[in-house]
Amino acid sequence: MAGPDVARPHRDRHYLIWVSSQSVRSSSTSVRLGPVAFMQAVLPAVIRDRNGAGALLQSPCTSMLRLYRFPYSTNVDRVALALAHKGLAVESVVIDPADRTPLREVSGQDLVPVLVDGTQVVIDSTRIMRHLEQRNPEPPLFPAEPAARAEVEVFLDWFNRAWKREPNLIAAAIERGEPENEDIARWGDRLQRRLELFEGLLTGRDHLFGAFGAADCAAWPFLRYAVHIEPDDDEVFHQVLHERMVLGDGHANLRAWIERVGTRPTV
Repeated sequence: MAGPDVARPHRDRHYLIWVSSQSVRSSSTSVRLGPVAFMQAVLPAVIRDRNGAGALLQSPCTSMLRLYRFPYSTNVDRVALALAHKGLAVESVVIDPADRTPLREVSGQDLVPVLVDGTQVVIDSTRIMRHLEQRNPEPPLFPAEPAARAEVEVFLDWFNRAWKREPNLIAAAIERGEPENEDIARWGDRLQRRLELFEGLLTGRDHLFGAFGAADCAAWPFLRYAVHIEPDDDEVFHQVLHERMVLGDGHANLRAWIERVGTRPTV
């Protein structure tokens, strides 16, 4: 695999919207400001969380953040959670997956998310979270204590390189037109069994490593499909996650965490 975001074979197929204003979304509302109003409102800007409660976004840095994204991109959703957690205003550019010219022009590659921070261009969702942590340390995404930070980094590497493997393999097989077979069944069984690891991590705590942070941002956009998928989300990869991760009575901690993180603001 070339990397955590590069390895993803599924595609995001949706709409072309060039957003020249700030767009902040939740499951129920979207706030968009024109360019002038956006510049006037960078400190502060207002978003709504999924429960409709208002939240203030404030950025101590003067450079404007611009996020290139696809709808229903799990890797973009990671960054959206991280940005909202840190209270950072961002301008969104929603790309048509059929025409990735804007992505190539700004980053030299075809994948989202891409974050532009002044003169810096950052690709890959995990690298973007690290960049945001360095840029705006508070509130933190990573633990300050070295051993705890290392544990989160190991989790991120495992999730990106190992956990993603099975659903990607299943989605690729389905897209090739392969019927259900022993390989697909084995991959699906492994995906299901790994739910126990998250259930264990969440025993006695609200988030994967205690306080909300990068691990939750990284895992929730994928694990949430065990509970819900949007009716117009036609991605095979997402269908695989929804159909092959089945929460039972033994996944009470995981179910509660999915619901808990789902109430957090996002951009």
